[in-house]
Amino acid sequence: MRPAGLVAAACRIVTASRSCNNGAMWKPPFPSKALLLFLTAVLALPTGCRRTEHRSAHDDPQSSGYTVDWVGELRAVHLEGDARPRIHLRQIEPRDGTFAIGPLAGLRGEITVTDGEAYIARADDTGEHIERDFDYDAPFLVFGQVGAWQALPVPDAVRDVAGLEQWLSGAAAAKGLREDEAFPFKIETSTSTVEYHIISNSQPGDQVTRPHRELMRFFTIDAEPATILGVYSKAHGGVFTHHGQATHLHVVSDDERQSGHVDELYLGSDSVAYLPVP
Repeated sequence: MRPAGLVAAACRIVTASRSCNNGAMWKPPFPSKALLLFLTAVLALPTGCRRTEHRSAHDDPQSSGYTVDWVGELRAVHLEGDARPRIHLRQIEPRDGTFAIGPLAGLRGEITVTDGEAYIARADDTGEHIERDFDYDAPFLVFGQVGAWQALPVPDAVRDVAGLEQWLSGAAAAKGLREDEAFPFKIETSTSTVEYHIISNSQPGDQVTRPHRELMRFFTIDAEPATILGVYSKAHGGVFTHHGQATHLHVVSDDERQSGHVDELYLGSDSVAYLPVP
């Protein structure tokens, strides 16, 4: 098993419920001394649940029809070059309704999880490559769960990222969402142009020293069916959105051959937005 897989297993053991349905105390499947030795070895690995600082964008996530959580921060990666792994993808317990956005550890690609399906995008001189695998780590990740979506058409006047952010603020309030809390959303379209990049660091290690712009490989989806996944927040600049922006956007083409971090988009007239049901 890869180290990341061991870590995920350790995290599941550590966070497992301590009681059974009948009230009996939960017991590990092997002696406690062996468990301690196993966890000691695993926690010495370069990534682990002990470094996970799980925070929520909601005062009471349990009362909402969706959650937005995050581990790590964008600013540590962009300002300090710290791209060490802080969470393994399996730790988010993917299932129907799960979403996640972030880069791969070491800035070696992009992570997009939509409706419980993972799309790992990497790029090199031969082009981009998509994997459907959760066995990866991230230096920061915004993620959560949506119980149900509500659809609304995107007005023709909304065409680019700036216009989308402005429109989302009012649209969310009209659909019962709180503007002062982060919320996920997605847009389905087949006539839009989406400009995106895949971060592609080839340096060894997880401390990134090259300017991020030099690590980006740029691609375009032009009038092809695709889903844009995003998280909206005016309060998390430098955490999971860039300063001065209210959204963090990724895209996945319907044919699953293209995916990455959205830089700009030009929305077509058929675009439909989906907001979470509160």
